[in-house]
Amino acid sequence: MSVNKGLKILKDFYRSGDNEQFTDKQIANFEFAKAEGYMFDFPTQITHDEAMERLADALSKITPETVGNAFLYSLSTRRLEYRSALGSYYTAIAIPPHQFSPNKYGSCEVCGWQQWKTPPQESSLKYILDMQYAPNYFNYIRYQFGGFADMGLNYALFDLEQFLKLPPVTPCSEDRKILKRILGCVKTLEWRDRAAKLQKAAIHEKILKTNSYEMEKLLTTLGVCGVLTDRKAPALEEKFVGYWDIKCLQFSEWGYPINMWRAYN
Repeated sequence: MSVNKGLKILKDFYRSGDNEQFTDKQIANFEFAKAEGYMFDFPTQITHDEAMERLADALSKITPETVGNAFLYSLSTRRLEYRSALGSYYTAIAIPPHQFSPNKYGSCEVCGWQQWKTPPQESSLKYILDMQYAPNYFNYIRYQFGGFADMGLNYALFDLEQFLKLPPVTPCSEDRKILKRILGCVKTLEWRDRAAKLQKAAIHEKILKTNSYEMEKLLTTLGVCGVLTDRKAPALEEKFVGYWDIKCLQFSEWGYPINMWRAYN
């Protein structure tokens, strides 16, 4: 699959790491990618309650079937922007109604929402694209790795609103076979093996075109939606854990709850 110019600009920006100086060409590239819908200006300030309202609106337009089909469709096509929404959907539906409960970092203890910081009066392109100012980086993660899956409200809202802009898709029989083969790798593991062993097993079998980071995010998504969970750490929909409580449970590079998962065969 060829990569269009706008998407290539987005990926090249974050791959290069050369973000200190901006030439006229880079500025023109940013404007081109923005016009194509891959990059964005600094986000409009909204409140925690407005974010929750927008999330509820997005969820009202999405069903488990649509995000499930999108996830499956991504397996054979490697259209990773379709893969991301499943984890965001199951993260979002688990978030209970709540008031903004800020911690010392200014993030909500419950959902992880954080207000975008006010940009400088003379906002530079570097400031707009900086990783901590999320929309452009979020979109890079969607297209490059298939999403975060274990992120909080900010990412879930962005991801699901972008997902609604994508044409609906239908998975094929090959997609279902791929998922079954990935899950079948569990049978090759030893008792109490962790997700990293499953990741290596699935990559070793060459079930689909992928890499270790993509597979990590894929398995993390299967944990978030309840396919790969431990009895002590079920899917968030079944037993909600606040965003910052989750951060305390992430004692490895793997996100919650897949980091708690163990093989039992």
